[in-house]
Amino acid sequence: MPRRALIFRRLDAALDKMREQGMAVRAIYLTADDWDAYNEAQSKAYGSRLVAFQYGGIEIRSGETSRIYSKHGVGLAVPRRA
Repeated sequence: MPRRALIFRRLDAALDKMREQGMAVRAIYLTADDWDAYNEAQSKAYGSRLVAFQYGGIEIRSGETSRIYSKHGVGLAVPRRA
């Protein structure tokens, strides 16, 4: 699977799990590698170089691990594979 499609699937899987547990998302934290993959995917989708700071209206921040945090402070790891 292309790297760009994989990052979208990974993020969607983690966000779906948050929704299933009834948690509101506060922010997405991505490692440098995951953020690069995300920006690469967005750039290919739009046909020009982009640096994105949101996914589906959710703020992306840099982190030591790729996690999604709820508004209650609960963190959920973004899976390495989806």
